[in-house]
Amino acid sequence: MDIYESIKQDKENDRVFEELQNQDMFGTNVIICPPNIPQVAPMNMMIAVGFGDALVTKDDEIIYSEINIELFNQTHEANLLPYWRVQDAENEARKDPDHEWTIDMQGPLQGETYKRMGEDNWVLIDSNKGFA
Repeated sequence: MDIYESIKQDKENDRVFEELQNQDMFGTNVIICPPNIPQVAPMNMMIAVGFGDALVTKDDEIIYSEINIELFNQTHEANLLPYWRVQDAENEARKDPDHEWTIDMQGPLQGETYKRMGEDNWVLIDSNKGFA
């Protein structure tokens, strides 16, 4: 499968996931676990895992941490929503592009790492079975 087919499949998987997530079943949302891992992170993908941590780093310096968003807001005089999306990481990376930017999400059943490889291009460089 080439990159264009992969992106097309990722968009279709996102559409199906959103439909399923919105269906109510016994008072809870339907969640596919683990979901399909996109090869290129969509700009609207949430950088969060719920149980575990999700980070955005610049040369190994933590810029965003899912579990430390309040600290980030205080130190950067920001008032961000609780969770970033890839677009938020891209916005920060555009301010200082000459560094290695990564998104690292580690949950109990799935983990993945994306690396910024040019503007609006966050490519999967590692996936694993998480920490559990």
